[in-house]
Amino acid sequence: MIRALPLLCLLAASCAPVAEGPLIPAPAGSAQISSENTAGLAGTAYRDNILMRFEDAENRYRESVLRSGAGEETSDVLLAENELYLALNKSNVGERELAEALFGPPRAVIEARGTVVAKVKADVLYAQHRLNGGDAAGAANAADLAIERGEAALAAAPDSDDAAVATASAARGRITPEVSALLNDAGDGDADELAIGRLSTRQRLQVLVAQSHYAKAAAIQAGVSGDAQTELAAAEELLDETPSTTALWLRAEVARLSAVERERAEGVSAADAEVAKVVDLTRRYAANERPEALAQLERGRVFVEQGRTSEAIAAYNRALDILARGGRGVGFDELAPYLNLLAEEPSSDERDSAVFLAMQQLRSPVTSDTLARLAARLAAGDGETGQAIRALQDSERETNQLEAQLDLLTTAQVRDVHAIDIARSKLIAARESVAAAEVAVAANAPNYEQIQDRSLGLDQFREVLRPGEVFLQVRIGRTGGVVMAITRDSFALKPVDANLAQTEATVQKVRSSIYRRTFNVPAVRQLYVDFFEPVAAQIAASDTIIYVPDGPLLSLPAGILVAKDPTAWAPGSLDYTSVPWLALEKAVSVTLSASSFYQLRNAPASAATEVFRGFGDSIPTGAAAAPEIARNRSAPDGCVGLFSAIGQLARLEGTAEEVRRLARITNAGADSVVIGRAFTDVAVKADDLSDARILHFATHGLLPVSSECLPEPSLVTSFGGEGSDGLLEAGEIVELKLDADLVVLSACETGGRGATSSVGTGLSVAGGEALSGLVRSFFYAGARNVVASHWEVPDAETVALMESLYGEVAKGKTPNEAMRTARARLAANPSSSHPFFWAAFSIIGDGGRGSDAGPASSASTAQPASNAG
Repeated sequence: MIRALPLLCLLAASCAPVAEGPLIPAPAGSAQISSENTAGLAGTAYRDNILMRFEDAENRYRESVLRSGAGEETSDVLLAENELYLALNKSNVGERELAEALFGPPRAVIEARGTVVAKVKADVLYAQHRLNGGDAAGAANAADLAIERGEAALAAAPDSDDAAVATASAARGRITPEVSALLNDAGDGDADELAIGRLSTRQRLQVLVAQSHYAKAAAIQAGVSGDAQTELAAAEELLDETPSTTALWLRAEVARLSAVERERAEGVSAADAEVAKVVDLTRRYAANERPEALAQLERGRVFVEQGRTSEAIAAYNRALDILARGGRGVGFDELAPYLNLLAEEPSSDERDSAVFLAMQQLRSPVTSDTLARLAARLAAGDGETGQAIRALQDSERETNQLEAQLDLLTTAQVRDVHAIDIARSKLIAARESVAAAEVAVAANAPNYEQIQDRSLGLDQFREVLRPGEVFLQVRIGRTGGVVMAITRDSFALKPVDANLAQTEATVQKVRSSIYRRTFNVPAVRQLYVDFFEPVAAQIAASDTIIYVPDGPLLSLPAGILVAKDPTAWAPGSLDYTSVPWLALEKAVSVTLSASSFYQLRNAPASAATEVFRGFGDSIPTGAAAAPEIARNRSAPDGCVGLFSAIGQLARLEGTAEEVRRLARITNAGADSVVIGRAFTDVAVKADDLSDARILHFATHGLLPVSSECLPEPSLVTSFGGEGSDGLLEAGEIVELKLDADLVVLSACETGGRGATSSVGTGLSVAGGEALSGLVRSFFYAGARNVVASHWEVPDAETVALMESLYGEVAKGKTPNEAMRTARARLAANPSSSHPFFWAAFSIIGDGGRGSDAGPASSASTAQPASNAG
C-alpha cells in the first residue's frame, strides 16, 4: 500500500520541486508605520522600495491604501497609484501571479481618469513587473506604450508649461495632482533641494519616460529585438534635463545596463567606468544599503576579470559588510567570482572566516527564518518573554493572512465591496495588535531582532560542532557551484563544475527512477562525485554529515547518494545490497542554514513530560461526505470531485499497529495512541500536544492542488466533529502549540512544497520550494526536528523503518544515528534494497539532538507489522 494520492500529483501538474523564491526580510515595525502620517507613508514607502526594502515598502503602501479605504481624503487616482506600488512589491518578492492580478484594477482606474503622468507611471511599473517574471516581450510592450504616451505629451509642451502638458494628455475625467515625492530620492545631503513639489510636471514626466527607455533596454538585453544602447542614451538625455540629484537610483540603473552593453561590445575593461559610476551613484542615495552592496558585487566581478585581485577583494568585503547585517541574501552567481577567488587561496583563519561569512549570504529558503524564530522562542522559554515572542509572531502571521485575503478580494473579477470593507477593518485591528505585541517584546526581549538569519563568526559556529561532525553546505549557480565543509579543526572550500541546469537534469533522472525496478545508480553516484567528492577528506574524517542542500538537491535525501564506485554491483541488477550508499556509511541530517543550525543546537531540550503521542489509521470519509466537506471548507461545488477522490483513499490499517508498537517501544501509555475514528482533524487541534516530546503521524500526505480546493499541503485524518473536513492542513498545524524534540511524518511527500498563498498559514510565501510546506509549519508550531519524506512511501517497509528508528532512539541514539541504522536494515535485504523502500525520509533540523524516549522495552525487538493490502 502506498501512502500517497497520485491523482493530486497529476492535478498539481508535477511532483517535482519548484524554483525557490527570494528570502523576505523582516517587516517594518507596525508601531513605526502607525506613527507616520498618511502624507508621509507613500514617500517613505517609495524610498523603501528603491532601497530594496520591499516588504517595508509593501507594508507602508498597504497602510496608505487601508487608510484611504477607511475614509481618509484621497483621490481615486492617487489611491490607484499606491495600489500599483503594492502590486510591484508583490512582484519584487516573487509573488508574480498575485501581482499580475493586483495590477489590473488600479491600471483600469488610471486609464479612465489619470493624467498622462499617472498613465506612464502605470505602464512603466507594469513593465518592471513583467521583467521580474522573465517576460521580456511583455515588458517591452508596456515600455513602448509608456514611451509613446510620454514623448507625445512632452512634444505637446516644449516650453515646459505644466498646464499644457496636462491639458494635451489628459484623458476624460478630472486631473489629479501628482505627489512629486514619489519621484524624488536624493540622498540626505540633497533633501532640501528636492523637497515635495520641487519637480515640475514636465520633469516628473521626463523621469518616467527615461525609466520607460531603461525598461525597454532591459527587455532588449533579455532577448527582445532592438538597440539597447539607443534606449539607454535616450534615458540619459532625459535625465540630464532634470536636476542632477533627481532619480539617482534610475541613473544608477541606466549606468548598470550601459556597463553590460560596453562589456558585450568591447570587453570587461570597457565597462569599468560605468560600473564605477554605478557604485558612486548608489553610495549617494543608498550608502550601506542593499543597492550599494549589489553595486559593489558587480564592481568586484569586474575587478576579478581584470586580474585586479586586491581591489576585487576590497569591493566584495564592502558588499559583505552590508549584507551581513541581515535581510535578504543574494544569489550564488553574484558571489561566485569571489568564492572562486578565495578557493584558490590556501586555508587560513582570515580566508576561512571570509568564506564562511560569504556563504551565509547565500541564504536558504525562508524555512530557515522560521527555524531562527523558533529558536528565539525556545531560548526564551515558557515565561513572559517566550509568550510575548509567540504572541508577536502569531500577530504577524494573522496580519499576513488578512493581507492575503484582502488581496484575493480586491483581485476578484466581481468585487464584494462589503467583504473588502470587513477585511480592511480586520487588518487595521490586526496591525494594532502587532504594534502592541512589538512593544511587549521590546520590553521583554530587546535583542529579539537579532534572531533574524544574522551572520555568525566561524569560531562561534565551530563551538557547537561536535567531534566527528562535518557541516557541509552546497551552492549552485548558472555556471558552476561550490561546496564548503567545516569540522572543529578543518575547513575546505572547493569549486564544483556542475551547474544548475546539469544538476536539475541529474536529479530528475534520479527521481524518475524511484518508481522503476532499475534504479539509476550512476546518476546518484555522479551527484556524490560532483558535490561531496571535492571535500572527501573532511567527510572521511567524520561519522556525521550536517547537510545544507541547494536548489534541486533539496528534493533528494542525501543518503541516497553513492559514496564509492559501486564496483560490486552489476549494472542492471535488481539487488542493490552491494551499493555503497552514503546513508549506510554516515549519519546524515539536513539543516537550512548555518544560523538556524547554530540556534537550534543551542536551544533548550523539550520540557514535555510525555514521551510519545502517535496518530494513525484514519478512516476514509468516502464519496458521500464530499459535499459536506466542501461546505465546511467554504469551497466551490467544483471541488466536490477532489474531496470525493480523497475520501476514497485506501485505509492504511497497518498504521494502527505501527503507532501501537511505537508507543510500546517508547514505553508510552495506551492513551498516547490516537487511531481510527478518534484521529480527526478536530481532535488533533483540540489536543494539548505541548506535553509530548515525540509526535508521530502515520497517514496519507497530500500536496497542494489548487487555490480554491486544496491550497496547502495536508495530512489526511478521519472525519468527525463540528467543522471537520478530514484534513490537517499546514495552516492548522501552525496554530498548534508544540514542545517536541521530534515530529515524524510517516506519510508521503511530506517534505514537498508549500502553499502559493499566505491565506492559510500566514507565513510568507516561499515560492513552492521543497521543505516549505508541512515541515515549515511544524517548525513554526514548535518542533526541533522533523522527519519528512521526498516521495511516495510503501506501507510495510515504512512500518519496519519506523520501528527500527524508534528502537534505536529508545536505546539513546540521536535521530540521525538511529535513521542510519534503520535504513541499513532494509537496504541489507535484497527484497527491500531498492532506495524506494528505505531512502525517502530525511531528518531536518538538528538530527544530532537527542530525544529522551526512555529505555527500550522488549517491544523494540519485535518483528515488523504486516499491513493489509
